[in-house]
Amino acid sequence: MIFSLRELSDWQNGSPFSTPLLPITDCEKTIDKMKNAWWGLHIAFYVGVIEAIKPGTKFIDGNEEAYYYTSPGEFYEVRNTLTVDAKALIPPELWEKHSCYNRIGHAIAAEYITGNWLGMSPFPYRLTGQGVMMSTEEKAQWLEHNTYYALKTADEYAWLYTEGMNWWTGEKVPEGFKEALFSAKLKVATGQPIGYEIDQMIKNAQNKAAEFYKDKE
Repeated sequence: MIFSLRELSDWQNGSPFSTPLLPITDCEKTIDKMKNAWWGLHIAFYVGVIEAIKPGTKFIDGNEEAYYYTSPGEFYEVRNTLTVDAKALIPPELWEKHSCYNRIGHAIAAEYITGNWLGMSPFPYRLTGQGVMMSTEEKAQWLEHNTYYALKTADEYAWLYTEGMNWWTGEKVPEGFKEALFSAKLKVATGQPIGYEIDQMIKNAQNKAAEFYKDKE
């Protein structure tokens, strides 16, 4: 198994850390964008791996951009982006291998949800500050939401990234976060709906952050 934090997921419409190439509608403009893209060699690397990959190997795109998702639609939409739209970046003779060996995972960023990345460039404070504006319960709901849909839409793996939180000792782990992870996993495993939506909660938090940090933009 090869687990990559980011491969063709670099080219979805998402955060400032990805370059939105997919879906491709203009080849010349796409080539120009790739010249200055952060991860421009990932396409060639991916094509090389798919060309040489052997039966029994899984090549997992960890979709690190899922850190910043706030809706179920983003998790479902990226599946089509990486399985269908991404074929435009791959030689046609490798399409079958792409379909056979490429697997989709998703990332979950507890630090982003808590607001610990406040002021991270080039994001606007409306986004990095939304977690700061949430209650403890709301942050746990957002974490459960993203964990639930990450597990629901991944082929097998979802991964959690944290920096200062110690999940073994509980140090700096926000209240309700451990329970949120277990709840999401249980709901997916037993076929339960998540039971709530976060759209309005996210909108309210972003509006508050935009107003509170307006002098910093």
